[in-house]
Amino acid sequence: MCRDDAEADDLAQEAFVKAWDRLGDLETPAAFAGWFRRVAVTTFLMAKRKQKANFESLDDAAEIASEDSAPDRVAGAKIDLQRALARLSDGERLCVSLNHGEGLSHAEIVDLTGLPLGTVKSHVQRGMEKLRRLLTPQAA
Repeated sequence: MCRDDAEADDLAQEAFVKAWDRLGDLETPAAFAGWFRRVAVTTFLMAKRKQKANFESLDDAAEIASEDSAPDRVAGAKIDLQRALARLSDGERLCVSLNHGEGLSHAEIVDLTGLPLGTVKSHVQRGMEKLRRLLTPQAA
């Protein structure tokens, strides 16, 4: 969900510390995965609110599309995906990551993030459209 690995590491560590501090709030050990996911997403959202993140435009999309990439190679494809995800707004990246990366439904994302259902749906749809444009090879 983050734009860079260092920020992701910092937020992951913060989420683990928060989870450790709040472990007594966990009622059922079997619910740990969902409970921790909520802690992690909340940590991410709070960090973004603190940063008052600016939403990026897609004016730089040509830069990503023109870079040499090897979509048939797993490593190259992962790098391309990371670069493309970095071009999405924070809300789009969050919703796309939860929907497609974690396999959560729109309703589950609403419960997890507190965003309105229409906002979640539009973030997923717009984010996926932008990713398709960014990851589609351009004809030379």
